[in-house]
Amino acid sequence: MKDKQKKELLALSKLCGALFAFFFVSGAVLVFCCAAANALWRAGLKEQTFLVLEKKYPGEYAVGDFIPFGSAFSVRGAAYALNKAGGGVPLDSYAVITRVITAYGPVVCVFVCGSGKAVFEGFAPGSEAVNFDSPLLLSQISYWEKRIPSLKLLPERGAGRGST
Repeated sequence: MKDKQKKELLALSKLCGALFAFFFVSGAVLVFCCAAANALWRAGLKEQTFLVLEKKYPGEYAVGDFIPFGSAFSVRGAAYALNKAGGGVPLDSYAVITRVITAYGPVVCVFVCGSGKAVFEGFAPGSEAVNFDSPLLLSQISYWEKRIPSLKLLPERGAGRGST
């Protein structure tokens, strides 16, 4: 091989190495940012769930660990184990927070599910401007009360792990 070809090949290999390093680092940063955003999203939903339950049942519940769903529902909501406040005693129930579509736009609702049924507990803060007597909203809440117990949770309901 001629010296000129060797120099061109060396320059090309340096360029390819630099591009590879750039894309590798960019991919690693993207994965890290997605993981961090997911953790923040879960923490925010957990806090919203706690606020709704604390408003309705002061000092009664502690919101535990995130429970993953075995379906695409995890894109629109989240489930959390519930514990007794203070002692952290696991309860045989879990909280689900999800957005419900209404004529006024999406509204974030919290349900508590246990013994095979879900009960609507309230709206997350920020939903104050919605007409809560809307027939569409009431039918959506009724739908989710029937639908939530049939959603598949991945672990053994996660009750008793961690609390807020």
